[in-house]
Amino acid sequence: MVLSLEPLDVLEGLFSVLIVTITTTVGILILLKYRNNKTKEFLYWGIGFVGIFSPYWPSALSFLIVIISQSEALAITNMCLYVGIWVVPSIFFLLMWMSGFFELVNSEKKKLGLLIITIISITVESLLIYYMITGQCNELAELDGLFDCSFEMPVTLWLLFIAFTVSITGLLVGINALKAGKRSLKIKGIFLNYSFIVFPIAGIIDGGMKLDTTGVMIIRIITLSCAFTFYVGMFMPKFMKNLLKIED
Repeated sequence: MVLSLEPLDVLEGLFSVLIVTITTTVGILILLKYRNNKTKEFLYWGIGFVGIFSPYWPSALSFLIVIISQSEALAITNMCLYVGIWVVPSIFFLLMWMSGFFELVNSEKKKLGLLIITIISITVESLLIYYMITGQCNELAELDGLFDCSFEMPVTLWLLFIAFTVSITGLLVGINALKAGKRSLKIKGIFLNYSFIVFPIAGIIDGGMKLDTTGVMIIRIITLSCAFTFYVGMFMPKFMKNLLKIED
């Protein structure tokens, strides 16, 4: 049987796979940086960065399953499973991200900050897991196409909390880089600030609005650009140094 998918479904699934692949690659590159110099923030942010984009995991996984099996019947349609794939580990990824942030800013309030994030995360995730255990899957999300879904208020609030926590902490690091004397650090700050300003906006539009094929392409290309600018802001690879004529 020939698999027949709607163009919108193909775009959503394909871009989900691209986002997961590229962000995971960036995360691995950051982890390799940690292996070379043992700087803890690279370890924490490498893991955390991969997890930031975990809401795309179920869509990407469902798309690959359907493409490989050539059967739409195997797509992930159970909303508890769809949400649970990324909600359950999200607290770990958020804590990794915050640990990296506190390492970067050398904050003396690291333990207090992590404690507050942990309490909020456990409270929210306990509520979401309660919905899953009791089978109230429709209170969490509703399938919107074959490889996408619309999140209900509890999940949306959790997503917003993660997005803005990551964005604010990332901006603080980016702004600090802008204040540095070296031109290379200032340019890194510009790239990081772009990433952390645009990322939550794109995420809110992607998760909160019903998009057509053009909208999906634009928003997810913008999301991918955030991964690229984050990578440049963290590492400033040689080709970008040459392109921007950075010598210091």
